[in-house]
Amino acid sequence: MKGTEHLSLSIATVLVVLAPWLPDNAVQVAMLCAGVAIGALLPDTDAKDAKIHHMNAISRIFGAVMRPFIMPLMRAIYGALGYPFNPAHRKSLHTLFGVGVYSVLLSLFIWVALSLLGQWDPVALLFMAGLAAGGVLHIVEDCCTVAGCSPGAPFRDTKINGGISTGKRIERRPVHFAAFLLAAAAFALALRLHYGMQPWAILAYAAPALLLSWGLFFYIAQFGAKS
Repeated sequence: MKGTEHLSLSIATVLVVLAPWLPDNAVQVAMLCAGVAIGALLPDTDAKDAKIHHMNAISRIFGAVMRPFIMPLMRAIYGALGYPFNPAHRKSLHTLFGVGVYSVLLSLFIWVALSLLGQWDPVALLFMAGLAAGGVLHIVEDCCTVAGCSPGAPFRDTKINGGISTGKRIERRPVHFAAFLLAAAAFALALRLHYGMQPWAILAYAAPALLLSWGLFFYIAQFGAKS
């Protein structure tokens, strides 16, 4: 998918479950969403034309450290574990294991950097969690596209793909689904602010509804899939 579609889908998804905690926990929600936003773009750093390489501020920093620092470390870790590392597009960085490895490495870098600067704050843990969540969502989203990916590699090479071709201007399914998710997040926030429902009570309904919605989207994404 396009970088903008990864951003909108990933942020809208997490907002469905985070909206009930607004506005009381705005800082924490913002930190987690910031991590998700960057994490949603990180798997595509295996492509030189990825959106994250052309953005400004902190997101560009993350894009800049992936190829020269994180990916060589990933190769070393994969090698030590006896697994092959493939830096090509939609290969090792587009797997759940790969997301886990680079998320841990980036989190260690963040912790060391903030600690050396005397700026460490436990709220940064939410940003780190967001990096991993954004990466996982990126993979789920790419599994809905024609190209697809193999999320279980290097343990299982089964490829999962759908029928969404985001290179076509007429392809609007990701945009429509992101809009639906944002509307759901707004509804969850309204339940909290206007009807006084507690966040955990809202989450009890929002979480299964979100999973059902993603299942329906994946089903719809299959239309147009190549046999």
